[in-house]
Amino acid sequence: MMTTQEENRNITHLASIIITVLMEAAFVAVWLLYYNNIAFRTHRELGAVGTILVWLILYLKFCQTYRAFKIASSSIGETAFTQFLSIGFANLILYIGACLIARRYVNVLPGAAAVIVQILLGFIWATKAKQYFLNHVSPKDCILLYDGDVSDKERIIGRAFADKLESHYGHLFNIVQNYPVYDVDDITFAEISKYPVIFIYELPLEKRSKITHYCVDSSKRVYITPTVEDIIARGYDVKHFIDTPLFAYNGSFKVNQTYLGKRTLDIFFSLFALVIASPIMLITAIAIKMEDGGDVFFRQKRATQGDKVFDVLKFRSMLMDAEKDGKPHPCVAGDSRITKVGKFIRATRIDELPQIFNILSGNMSWVGPRVERIEHVDLFTKEIPEFSYRLRVKGGLTGYAQIYGKYNTSAHDKLLLDLLYIEQQSFLMDLRIIFLTIKTVFTPEATEGFDEEKSKAINQQSKDVANCPSQVKL
Repeated sequence: MMTTQEENRNITHLASIIITVLMEAAFVAVWLLYYNNIAFRTHRELGAVGTILVWLILYLKFCQTYRAFKIASSSIGETAFTQFLSIGFANLILYIGACLIARRYVNVLPGAAAVIVQILLGFIWATKAKQYFLNHVSPKDCILLYDGDVSDKERIIGRAFADKLESHYGHLFNIVQNYPVYDVDDITFAEISKYPVIFIYELPLEKRSKITHYCVDSSKRVYITPTVEDIIARGYDVKHFIDTPLFAYNGSFKVNQTYLGKRTLDIFFSLFALVIASPIMLITAIAIKMEDGGDVFFRQKRATQGDKVFDVLKFRSMLMDAEKDGKPHPCVAGDSRITKVGKFIRATRIDELPQIFNILSGNMSWVGPRVERIEHVDLFTKEIPEFSYRLRVKGGLTGYAQIYGKYNTSAHDKLLLDLLYIEQQSFLMDLRIIFLTIKTVFTPEATEGFDEEKSKAINQQSKDVANCPSQVKL
């Protein structure tokens, strides 16, 4: 009998094949009917086969980057949009290729018509595939395990995690029970045995290891929130000391190990971005000045690699003297300090564009941990000592935490996301994050501000941080 997980995978695979064939057919039609004869004056058959193969590879790679086949975990709108990005970039690259091969401008209208057809196909496919999935796959019963020996505040955070899980993935997982683990005993194992899927939320290692061993032996599907140590372990090198395997960690870390060419990549993308964004930046500067006559740019002290402090440059999106008392006041949802122009440029990330000059000057990189305010660095480092690990590499305009987190993601979770990048950074990962940033720009929740309660908590913690426990979440 087929399991729910196998049925989930089979539906996704079949849906992926169907949309790939449809998208490829639309591209092949417009390429053979129009572009192929213009691009290739000789060897047209070979050129057509090669071009179609290149388009397929590009489409599949962009789909992988944007998770465009993940109908189970994504909404219809998100799936359709990621399909649009995937076919859009694949078609654009092939269109530029056609112009270069033909050595002249080639009419873009046939390609644009093909894109419109592909967008419609993508939306119809996303809708039908999601409906079919929901009708044929039921959510799996789960148990969420959390540490019973924690404070009431940390239990609230654990329940918030469960609520977030159910709100986003309730069609996949049905959390039947939130179970506090005090001692790993037969009662704990008896509770776990009832469920095919186990979520382990921030359990201490000694409790977690026994439970994971049991789950592996019992063929349970397990999801674990990692610790800082878990993520750092991803950066270990495997060594062999005679007949004893070792994990080795380079103490100098990434200061001397940042991949070759990262600075070159930063300069290239910065110059390219300036050419593209200059008109937008000029219009934005005029709009800000016209609204209230205040400063166009906003400068703020930020910390980057090696505790270096520099002035980050952004378009001003708030009223002048929004923090006239000199204390940090995180942006909250519906913040009255945000100007009319500010609301738009924050939502579209245009306020971040002046940081291109920070990148050109060498204070920032395109990809890296977000450069935090020095007040927040001091605060977060006292609460979470490992937060200082982020300062071992240069801060970035975009990054892993910016892509997979939100503006109001906790300091602890931002740290985990940033460490995942730091331990695995590479040229290809940076390219992937840059492309994913384009999607994030159109994701409203990624700019979601802190709610009032969380904002007050940050301000209060800045006053009495010395009394805070080391693992408090913000």
